[in-house]
Amino acid sequence: WRAAQLAQVKEVPVAIHDLSEEQCLEISIIENVQREDLNPIEEAHAYQSLMDRFGKTQERIADALGKSRSHIANTLRLLKLPDEVQKLVREGKLTSSHARAIMTSRDPVELAQNIIDRELSVRQAEALSKSDAKRPTKKKTAKWEKDADTEALEAELAANLGSKVNLQMSKDKSEGKLVIQFETLQKLDDLISMLNEAASKLRNSRV
Repeated sequence: WRAAQLAQVKEVPVAIHDLSEEQCLEISIIENVQREDLNPIEEAHAYQSLMDRFGKTQERIADALGKSRSHIANTLRLLKLPDEVQKLVREGKLTSSHARAIMTSRDPVELAQNIIDRELSVRQAEALSKSDAKRPTKKKTAKWEKDADTEALEAELAANLGSKVNLQMSKDKSEGKLVIQFETLQKLDDLISMLNEAASKLRNSRV
């Protein structure tokens, strides 16, 4: 109406729709998505809102906005990134293409800062992300809690050997190790002699 006044147009075509408050909100979100100054994270949140609040599918959103379904899906994927990376995208320091390139990396936050510092291209970011994903990761082993029987066994071994011992086992008790401490080299020699003697007696008893 204001544009028509400025253009001195006295009659304009008008379509009047009787919409509910929810429908008005849905249209408002769709129109908001089509703003040129919307950053990719805001765009992704708008898509997610259409899906969560109005049950829209990616296909229906794509049809309503005249965009491809792959564009909708790729934009929504940005919401899976850590908040620190999303912030970089919102601020325009990291492009959405760069952000998607590091999505499968082990540490997207570190890679994002690396990309910014080194001014890497999207292709370089993809190569960096693949390299990061191939790095071996340290396996986390479940801790095993010692029970009273194990502590009693440690005490018995320590008394017989005259040294502190530490029995460590995996949580499923399928494997482990016995650590015997010694204070001097002489004590080490004594322990070796004791163990050799015990092993010799064990072998002789089996013969």
